[in-house]
Amino acid sequence: MHYVMKNHSSRSFTLKLAAGFFAGLGAIAAHAQVVLNIDVSNPADVIFTATGASAAADATGTYNFQIQLKDFLTSNPGGGTVTATTTSLTSVAGNQPLDSFLWGRFNPVETTMILRHGVQTETFLSGTVAFTGRADVDLSDISSYLPSLGATGNIVVSLGGSGSGTTIGTYYITVPEPADFGLAAAGAALAFAGWRKRRELFS
Repeated sequence: MHYVMKNHSSRSFTLKLAAGFFAGLGAIAAHAQVVLNIDVSNPADVIFTATGASAAADATGTYNFQIQLKDFLTSNPGGGTVTATTTSLTSVAGNQPLDSFLWGRFNPVETTMILRHGVQTETFLSGTVAFTGRADVDLSDISSYLPSLGATGNIVVSLGGSGSGTTIGTYYITVPEPADFGLAAAGAALAFAGWRKRRELFS
């Protein structure tokens, strides 16, 4: 009876560890359709990073409202603009990095964050990688309006300021990417340890 209880406990432990491992893999897979990861852990250096995922649709946006991150802000902080500290964030079909970040610019979507540059249009192609590179932006002036970890929303390319447009993907509020892989690796190591313990019980 004592051996059976130990064996049952070991199986339960192994199953829990395996579940943690697959949860880690799921966290990585969940990001597969996101075209931008955004790390807001330091408001003075918010990092917008391309994931390498493809655009979901063909779309062209005009200069004033090229790329819109819907519901990025928790409420309306009033109008504002900031230039990226450093940027190499570029749409694959674009020819200039996105360096201007705007908010509170038009009604009824005051919680939208707008990304743009000095060229008049921005084009995305379905099935083609949406963005490359990254941008570092100081958003400390609106730190209390930034989204929380795990928040997500649509990225819309617009022909005007009405808030309408074409959705080309989503953004995800995250911690730096290695954290996801660390979760999966830790889960794998624990699952392996559980497997070895179970094997020893049977030997």
